[in-house]
Amino acid sequence: MGRTAKKCGASGSCSLPVDVILQSSDGEQFGAHSRNLEMFSDAFPIAGSTIPPDGDIVKLTEKAEILRLMLCFTHNMPSPDLTSLDIQTLFSLGETVKKYGMHYASECVSREINKRAVTHPNPLEILVYKIRVSDLSMIDDVARRTMDIPLQEVVGVLANLETFRTWV
Repeated sequence: MGRTAKKCGASGSCSLPVDVILQSSDGEQFGAHSRNLEMFSDAFPIAGSTIPPDGDIVKLTEKAEILRLMLCFTHNMPSPDLTSLDIQTLFSLGETVKKYGMHYASECVSREINKRAVTHPNPLEILVYKIRVSDLSMIDDVARRTMDIPLQEVVGVLANLETFRTWV
C-alpha cells in the first residue's frame, strides 16, 4: 500500500490527502497531513520543508490511543469527547499535546482535568500531573485538597525538590 493510500488517522470522513505516516510505539500507523500538523502544533516541521523518502514512517513514542486522539485536534472538527477518558489516558494525552505544542488541545485537556480535580479521589495524582506539565490553573485548590494526606506520603510522591516546593 502506498503512502497516499493510507487513510487519515483522525477521521474516516477526512478527504485531505495523506502525506505523512505516523507510527505509534505499539506499531499502529496513522495517515496524517503535514500542513495540519504544522498549523495545529509547534513541534512538526513546516509543511514541504522536508520530504521524507517515499515509504518513510515517522515513529513516535506515544501509544496508538493517544496518537488517534492527538490527531483529532489537527482538524477543523469538533474536539474529541474527553469526559469518557480515564484519568491516566487524559494525563498521557495532556503530556503529549504539551510536548508537541498543541495549545488548543492542551487547553481542552486542562479544562477536563480541572473539572475532575474537585472530586478526584487522589488529588496528589492531579497535583503531580499539573506540576509536570506546568499547568498552574487551579493548583492552589488542588494543593489544598492534599492537606489531609500524611506528610510522609506527600514527600514520597513529590520526590524532587521543585515539585515539593510547588506543593508547599
